[in-house]
Amino acid sequence: MCDRPYHWCKRGYANRRFDFYGCCESDLPSNIPAEASVVELAWNAYTTIPANSFSHLSQCIRLGLCCHQIVTVEVGAFNGLVSLEHLHLGINNISVLHLGVFEGLWSLEKLWLHSNKMVSLDPEVLMNLPRPLQLGMSYPSNFEDNQWDCSTLCWLKNEEQHGTVTWPNEMNIMRPICSDSPWDGLQCPQRGDLF
Repeated sequence: MCDRPYHWCKRGYANRRFDFYGCCESDLPSNIPAEASVVELAWNAYTTIPANSFSHLSQCIRLGLCCHQIVTVEVGAFNGLVSLEHLHLGINNISVLHLGVFEGLWSLEKLWLHSNKMVSLDPEVLMNLPRPLQLGMSYPSNFEDNQWDCSTLCWLKNEEQHGTVTWPNEMNIMRPICSDSPWDGLQCPQRGDLF
């Protein structure tokens, strides 16, 4: 359900930036210009991101899909986003991400997943993304946040220790908020590989 007042709706395109937020739409806009480098789609009512939704946006470097009711991100949803550096999927209802969902994001540097319904994340889902990767797993805010089962994230702890996954700022506030133990105190078996 979307309860934004109509006057809050912003639609527009200027300087290669496409904004479409607060409009309570349930379907992704079909008129995003191919040359758009920044696409902000926030505060609508999307529940699914279908495969090939952005396949024509090869020049897009930032895609914001926060603050919806997204439950499903189909495999291939981000096909064609070969220049994408920052993907914001936070503040949704995603409980699982499947292998292949981030396939082809060869330029990705930042991935925000905070404030969803995930409790675990399969390392295979992120395996083909470039490193170092700046990852946003949790965010202390007014939004209900992920409570991660950190015993399943030892692979991520190992990546953090090797510097292949980093957090967005020096305060590390987007590290996982754990339901089972503090992230800093997470005890993991030593492994020779990152996954």
